[in-house]
Amino acid sequence: MELPENVYKYRVWKNGSHKNLLLHNELYLASPKDINDPFDCRIPPNYKNLTVKEKDKYANDIALKVKLQGLNISENDIKDFKNGINNTEKFQKDAEKIIFEFQDKHYGILSFSKRWNGILLWSHYADCHKGFCVGFSTEKLWKTGLFDKAELINYDKTFPKVKPFVAKDEDKDKNEVVKIAFVQTHTKSADWTYEEEFRFLKVFPYGPKPLERIVYVPDHVFSDVTIGINTSDEDKAEIIEICNGKKIPVYQAKKKGFLFEIDRVQITFPET
Repeated sequence: MELPENVYKYRVWKNGSHKNLLLHNELYLASPKDINDPFDCRIPPNYKNLTVKEKDKYANDIALKVKLQGLNISENDIKDFKNGINNTEKFQKDAEKIIFEFQDKHYGILSFSKRWNGILLWSHYADCHKGFCVGFSTEKLWKTGLFDKAELINYDKTFPKVKPFVAKDEDKDKNEVVKIAFVQTHTKSADWTYEEEFRFLKVFPYGPKPLERIVYVPDHVFSDVTIGINTSDEDKAEIIEICNGKKIPVYQAKKKGFLFEIDRVQITFPET
């Protein structure tokens, strides 16, 4: 895994939970159902494209897995399952419901950008350039041990093709399971390319309570804070005061002359 040096979170200073990122070092691991893209983490296996032979194999693989787990399954149970999968439209809908509910309950998503100077990112996620952008050392954040996966998002113009797969041997089939899970959690439409998203993922084995989705990171993972072009002097003063206490360098964003670009200048130099 190749990590970018720093990743960035765009925030709204007037939002109390956003402010807690600097005040209390809080990061929130969102459930997929709360993400702003309805296609994100909504990439199911496609049962509709299975041939009759493939459906039969899938049903037999499911039956074998159940038996390997020491559970009883009768020939009638297998027959009923095969009849169910042949009703592909309903089976697909039911399968998606199960898969997505599992992801919503067990996955925690933490999204960053590789960029601090994204004009649209400031507009969409930082109160139209009136907020702030927090930088993190990606390596130090990963080394906290709070996350199970950290990778760049893959952007694609076509919807991924995920074939139904049954892991019969957990050790032998682990790579295939991880590969499928990665496609489902780290693939987004090419429309989102401008975000250059780097995503951390945590899997909660038993499903977290709401407060368990909040994680706390140490001061040393912060690399810098950038204040927006339109941030008020009052908000700017508050941000600087908090960052000085944590020894986080602060930058001021500004427009580049005669270019559609954002530059920044360092305005505090805390002693390390």
